[in-house]
Amino acid sequence: MPDAQSRRRVLIAAYLLPKTIEFQSDEAHEADESAIERTYSPPTQHGTSHTEQLAHQLTSSLMEAIDKEQARSRVLAGRPGRVSTAMSSSPRQALSAPRERVNMAELMADAAAGTKPSYLQRSSSSITSYEVDMEQRHSDNAPQAVKSSLSDHGRRASTQGELGTSQATPPRSLPPPVSSASSTSPLPIPISIISDLEAKSHQGTATAPTPKENPYGLGSSTPVPPVRSSAVSSSTTPRLMEHPHLAPGWTDGIEAIHTSSTPNAAPPPRGPTPASTEGAVRDEERRTSTVWRFNIARPALRSRSKRFSSSQQRIPFEFLPNPGANHGLFNAVNSAGTQVASRSVYVGTLGIEMDWLSTHMRAEIDAKAMDQHKCVPVWLKDDEYVHCYHHYCKQILWPAFHYTQPSAQALETEHDAFHAYVKVNQSFADRIVAEYREGDVIWIHDYHLLLVPAMVRAVLPRAPIGLFVHIAFPSSEIFRCLSRREELLRGMLGADLIGFQTHNFFQHFRQTVSRILQLPTTSRGIVLQRSFVTVAPFPIGIDVRVLNQRRQHPDVREWVAKLKERFAGMRVIVGRDKLDWIKGVREKLLAFELFLDQHPEWVGRVVLVQVALATVQENHEVGDVSDIVSRINRKHSSLTYQPVVFLHVNEITFSQYLALLTMADAFVATSLREGMNLTSHEYVIAQEERKRPLILSEFTGAYSALRACIGINPFHAQQVAQAIERALTMDEDEMAQRWTDLHRTVVSQTAEHWVLSVLSQLERAHLSQPSPNTMFTPRLEIGQMQAEWRVAGTRLVLLSLEHTLVWEDAKQLHEHGFEPPAELVGVLRRLTADPRNYVYVLSRKSTTDLDQLARAVPALGIIAENGCYAQHCTRAPDGACEWMSLVDGIDMKWREPVRNILDYFTERTPGAWIEERSTTITWYFCEGTTNQQDVAWARRQASEVQSLITDSLGERFSLRMINENTHFVIMPKNVGFTPAVQYMLALDNMGSLPVRQGTPGKALFEFVLYIGHDEKLLSHLNHVDLPFAPRTCTTARPDTIAGSIASCQLEPGKQVLDALEEIVDVHLRDLKWGGPAMMDV
Repeated sequence: MPDAQSRRRVLIAAYLLPKTIEFQSDEAHEADESAIERTYSPPTQHGTSHTEQLAHQLTSSLMEAIDKEQARSRVLAGRPGRVSTAMSSSPRQALSAPRERVNMAELMADAAAGTKPSYLQRSSSSITSYEVDMEQRHSDNAPQAVKSSLSDHGRRASTQGELGTSQATPPRSLPPPVSSASSTSPLPIPISIISDLEAKSHQGTATAPTPKENPYGLGSSTPVPPVRSSAVSSSTTPRLMEHPHLAPGWTDGIEAIHTSSTPNAAPPPRGPTPASTEGAVRDEERRTSTVWRFNIARPALRSRSKRFSSSQQRIPFEFLPNPGANHGLFNAVNSAGTQVASRSVYVGTLGIEMDWLSTHMRAEIDAKAMDQHKCVPVWLKDDEYVHCYHHYCKQILWPAFHYTQPSAQALETEHDAFHAYVKVNQSFADRIVAEYREGDVIWIHDYHLLLVPAMVRAVLPRAPIGLFVHIAFPSSEIFRCLSRREELLRGMLGADLIGFQTHNFFQHFRQTVSRILQLPTTSRGIVLQRSFVTVAPFPIGIDVRVLNQRRQHPDVREWVAKLKERFAGMRVIVGRDKLDWIKGVREKLLAFELFLDQHPEWVGRVVLVQVALATVQENHEVGDVSDIVSRINRKHSSLTYQPVVFLHVNEITFSQYLALLTMADAFVATSLREGMNLTSHEYVIAQEERKRPLILSEFTGAYSALRACIGINPFHAQQVAQAIERALTMDEDEMAQRWTDLHRTVVSQTAEHWVLSVLSQLERAHLSQPSPNTMFTPRLEIGQMQAEWRVAGTRLVLLSLEHTLVWEDAKQLHEHGFEPPAELVGVLRRLTADPRNYVYVLSRKSTTDLDQLARAVPALGIIAENGCYAQHCTRAPDGACEWMSLVDGIDMKWREPVRNILDYFTERTPGAWIEERSTTITWYFCEGTTNQQDVAWARRQASEVQSLITDSLGERFSLRMINENTHFVIMPKNVGFTPAVQYMLALDNMGSLPVRQGTPGKALFEFVLYIGHDEKLLSHLNHVDLPFAPRTCTTARPDTIAGSIASCQLEPGKQVLDALEEIVDVHLRDLKWGGPAMMDV
């Protein structure tokens, strides 16, 4: 058993693996360089002067500048021109781009020098005095290891052994402008807070020539990836590529590049250099449309398949950190230590183009990925990857999960996008099934893979499967707008456990399932026909231990000192967000502008440093935010003061980021909707010495736990401005008290605790499922239990009344009342005639309805109203019925508001009625209805009323609901048949259970027989410790018996009565022929 336990693994499925690959090929690189020259260089003849070549470059640059100015003038004049439809319909977006002007002298100088025109390099509105100052004061290019993220998605992974090998290196400056004439290897545009670290760490080293990029924005136009020298080349840092279109066939433009690369190909009619074309395309797209950055990190030309499709050709490659992966997840797994990390196997995509790779290459990558990094790549078609991730996930699911509707353009391609989404999820499921071994735990992550749980469950019905959704989950009113809502929900319900970041997201999911699928729900999860899906919140955290180690790095301390010197005499407010509208950067800037307008005394004394990370989708938010930054700085700047430092084009290192958090006077997060926001956790840890306040949006998942922060509504600019003023003027004692409370939460809600909590709960949820180990449940045979029955001194017989002893028509019962059948009364009288039998009937009926049965069978014990009242087997034949309440002390004030809600829905649901008892209320909604439309409407109404009662009254009054096919029962939470039976067994163990009339005494129960359909009671009785094993018999529907944990089964009604008659016959035969035989003792 220990060996089997040690071999268990955790298969972690995420859309992107923690590692990606980069190829190396010197020979291919040289060939590609020559191909690029043939494609883009103008035709030259022998003897052509250098001046003519420069003239050609100048002409190309001038023509491009003219086109750019004409396009801008058309936008500003309101003429559509070449502006896209989406752009022309949004005046605000059209006017949001920076208004650069071309300096002809600079243009000519740039062209003569052979460099990219300055206006194509960086927007002047994006360059701040802070960046210029840092670039001028610190220009060293000392190598530095790649830093890792501790929290949010999209940050880079850590280099192995970084903490142990770190050296005290001086802080480095931000990289110099790419237009520097001395630069031989221009830096790529960074995409995350540390995405450019690898490139920066090797500045000044010998690198291969930088591959040029094609004018379609798809990255390198070479047919194979660029060469990597012994040091990492800055030009090959893995990053998300850009492409302006999302229509099917997005790679068609590459074919033209390939065909035009032949030696005899005619040159383009206009000859802009590749670099200037890239800049112009990026600038034009930023102004006129949306630029999509593909997770397929490096493009593959179709010529690649011709050159390297042979299995004999091997392309060298190496593994690198995947820049787009969820490193918050991977770092959390690693923080759990060898207990989890050593057993984890990651399943996902590499984030590269895959169509061109041969079967031989894929097999080699598979083997090395598993051997070196415990990764299992999922191989997808490139078009399916794009349609799934960039269309369905980012344009349909992402907006909906963040409380906005998908755009009309996204909905046009939704059908094809969802088709690709299904195929991608099926590929993941197939890969997981192929990798699965008996005993493994499957843990699926995020909204990219919502269909995978059900797909895996169909093949592996007994596997433990968990799903965790890292982003927010919307309310049912938003989710129901998705056209594929049912498929998504049923896909998720294939898991044993579904986890969310907060309790609100869990509630939204439960309500959505109840209202859309009309499935019964409880406070713990979703009730399915043969299983139960546990749903719970698991707030993720950070690795506090590793973060504290990073804070001690010399770089961090030196940057803290330099930043304090740079901002001496001023208060510093820090913000760090992806430049996505959902992060509320625009709202934050507007609130800061309002604060400065209303509090002019703070002008010159406070600075907002906003770190804006690039996103997968870059839209008009960039220009809009830049405009606001420029307006604030124009309004309040002076010769020595700039109120907003906006870091977007040039990002900062992780050491600089920690230094900012350490020396900040406040941190502001104004997300409009966010799953968690772990940056606020990092800020709390970094503020261990200063203990400065945290301003946090109430729409972030972290707000539910970090209640000692200054909570804000980001849509309320005045409130945010007041929060900034409060943070800057708060006294030291209050700041210390708030920080202490925040710190207590952060250090207890760690990444390690999150991983272990989810996995342990997943195992418990899986073990609590109805056992599928037996395909058949045998019929109860009395002959097989005769020996135990005869020997047992005292027997407890528990019999369910509804759907077991009798099968009633609820509507007829409602109209005429309950009348005990004569056959039932006769069987119960003969069964209770044996003084060793303690027979209890379990019913949901009221005590008034059951009085008639109690008088007809005096020695019968009864548990009424779903366990709220009990009557023991002690009443004399002519005695009165005495009921004992099991719900004394429970607040019954819930009955009136519940009745009001039920009355409202009863009036609007044909055929519905209310059955009210002293402690329970039952609502029948489609009993006796045969019209399918009426049934569908009634079930929809039932889902609505259950959700309404649960949300408004459930937690307040501790209520629970028992769901049946045509009705549900509302009752106090800790009441039921199982607690009532537990109470009786406890009295029996203490010798306090009342003894039957006419018997001298009573021994402890030695045998228990239960016939009914309450699965909780079945489970409890199966584990009762008695001299003889309890016999549990289910009367559930035949199609659900396979999931029951009962030892045998009977059909309700006649089969049950016949079995009881057979038990009576055993007693009668013993009376006739003597006591039990010796073999029975």
